[in-house]
Amino acid sequence: MSPLLWLALILTALPGPGTVQTEPLDLGADRGVVLRGVTFQVAAGPALRNAAGGEVRLEDCRFVGGTVGAELSGATLLRCTFAGQSEVGLRTAPGAEPLTLDSCLFTNSGARLDAGTGHRVQGSWFVRSPLTVEGSTGNQLVGNSLLGEGLLVADGAQNTLAFNTVFDAPAAITLRDSRTNLLAGNWLLDTRFLAGAETDPAQNGLALTETSQGATAANVISSNLFQVSGPAVAVSATTEPTERRAAGQVPLLARNTIADNLWDRADSAPTADLVLAQMEGARDRQVATLTDWDPRGVIAQTSPGALGLTTRWLWFNLDGETLVLPNLSDPSFERTAPLNGAIWGAEPLPGATTAVADDGDARDGRHSLEVTTDTPTDDLVGWRAWSLPVRAGGTYGVALWVRTKQVTPTGPDGGATVRLRWLDGQGQTIDEAILLGPGKLPLLRRGSQPWTDLLWQGPAPEGAAWLEVVGGLQQATGTVRLDALSVDQIAPPPPNPRRTPWPRKVGEPEPPPPPAQMKPWHPPWGRVRSDTSNW
Repeated sequence: MSPLLWLALILTALPGPGTVQTEPLDLGADRGVVLRGVTFQVAAGPALRNAAGGEVRLEDCRFVGGTVGAELSGATLLRCTFAGQSEVGLRTAPGAEPLTLDSCLFTNSGARLDAGTGHRVQGSWFVRSPLTVEGSTGNQLVGNSLLGEGLLVADGAQNTLAFNTVFDAPAAITLRDSRTNLLAGNWLLDTRFLAGAETDPAQNGLALTETSQGATAANVISSNLFQVSGPAVAVSATTEPTERRAAGQVPLLARNTIADNLWDRADSAPTADLVLAQMEGARDRQVATLTDWDPRGVIAQTSPGALGLTTRWLWFNLDGETLVLPNLSDPSFERTAPLNGAIWGAEPLPGATTAVADDGDARDGRHSLEVTTDTPTDDLVGWRAWSLPVRAGGTYGVALWVRTKQVTPTGPDGGATVRLRWLDGQGQTIDEAILLGPGKLPLLRRGSQPWTDLLWQGPAPEGAAWLEVVGGLQQATGTVRLDALSVDQIAPPPPNPRRTPWPRKVGEPEPPPPPAQMKPWHPPWGRVRSDTSNW
């Protein structure tokens, strides 16, 4: 039998969209397999698996219950959901080729990358579901949100953990026996701290641990925000020498680079316990200041807004429980290093050149996203944001600043374009909303226009499960710049997790004034405003 005929037989036997698969599916080392909209409900073992050398693309698939959702190699997963697996939702197959996870949702489940190298997890959501990298190297974990469980890197090296937000995890990020990893631009938060409650020593930001001397070393921890009610850093080593050392001297810290972080503490001063060091054969001790370890860091009582960014929150109802998850990472494109690319979106749409512009022509901060094309197409070219989970019937507000430069339409409806796409659980577009496009603000779509605030508010259509924001050019040549994207759930109204002041102790001096509030990104809903200050 010819290979092509064999592949055709395999593909005809695969489940199609809307199918409920109740028996395990083993794809072996087959390549080029695509599964869309399949629900896996398998009681035991991996519901879906393939072998090293295999290649599969999963779009809008659901894994419900069982022990292991999927064991994969060489797989790309887009908007897949994993819920209620007793062991793990997703794990790598032995000898796995690189996996890519884009806009996936894990609930009471989790993902474990414990084989292979070069995996990428981006724009995904982990609700009470840990994200674990163990014995794997060269992975990129970018722009993910974790709630209730943290992110663990063990026995790994050269991994990049950037622009992730971890909320209410006992240890937000843990490095165990790992070397040469990069942690940059992560936000580590917990509810007790934001609410100004009493400290909770069990809530740590970063945990550095090792089981052999020098196993955790040469890691770079830079430009992260720590807002946790316990020690910002917990250090644990079981093999450190027990001889007496000078106060504050912790060898495990010294073996790693900690620089330019923001340590948000209760009293704006280095009197809170920033580091808890647990050393074998010695008493636990508190390191009150990180001056020796982070000379350019800032210790202050502050908020994410002081970093030049405002945290935006997305609330949605999952199995009857209201959850809070940060919905966007770096919505103003400010933190492009070390990845040299925008962290706002999943991928550029083909047909245009996309880049982060750092010439100061931006609405918020210094950077903006630039889309340029000199070849007009009927399709929209530009950038697609990571998909955001939404609840059908909820009311949402979307805002984005746009500027055009020498945009020349080549068709009757051509020009700069920004759209919202509502997708169902199968990944199919069920509705669209136009912020800028045919019939919407035609004078702003062409020529060279100043920064303009685009606003949209409305309900998610029935059956909506995901929201995508896309922006760029359609039937036009020229350049469009995008900046300061925000997505908010307006109804049902969410609680406000605003940072509140901590009570002062008797005799304490007055705390310093709060940082100046950054300029508002957007006017009230329903108004459009043009800003010519940077024109």
